[in-house]
Amino acid sequence: DADIDAAVAAMIDAQTTTIILTDNLDIITTGARDDSILGSSGTINSDVIDGGAGTDTLSVTLTNADDNNSVFTAKNVENLKFRVEKSYDDVTLDLGDVTGVESITAYRLAEDLTLNAVQEISDLTIDRNTSNSDVYINWSGAVDGGTEDTITINLINSSNAGTINVDNI
Repeated sequence: DADIDAAVAAMIDAQTTTIILTDNLDIITTGARDDSILGSSGTINSDVIDGGAGTDTLSVTLTNADDNNSVFTAKNVENLKFRVEKSYDDVTLDLGDVTGVESITAYRLAEDLTLNAVQEISDLTIDRNTSNSDVYINWSGAVDGGTEDTITINLINSSNAGTINVDNI
């Protein structure tokens, strides 16, 4: 029956998809679902991600040895989540080719995290930062559109959150 087929197709289309990044070049395009794209250390550099429609989340665990100064391309990925593992050195990411972001979360930080060339004004959440790790967000100079640009910074479950530095906004 065509109605049953259409109903089943709609239920499948509405499901969330989880995609795991590899340590090779990943070129990912998702569809209309609310997708989760997950990566461990050493999996984000040079990847190309298009989240498509839906509300998508990229969650990556980072280390200095595997990810420092990594660059990747992403569009239509609304939520970025970065965790920094203990590696005895800070991690810097270049987000100059990442668009469509609505929120950035830095969580469970064991080292400092710097995000450079951030392309959109987006909410910032620091979650479970108890190691006094600092977070530096450097928005692209072209991001702010006037004198009334604002961001929301949320600090959650963080008893020793370190410094939060926001530049170019």
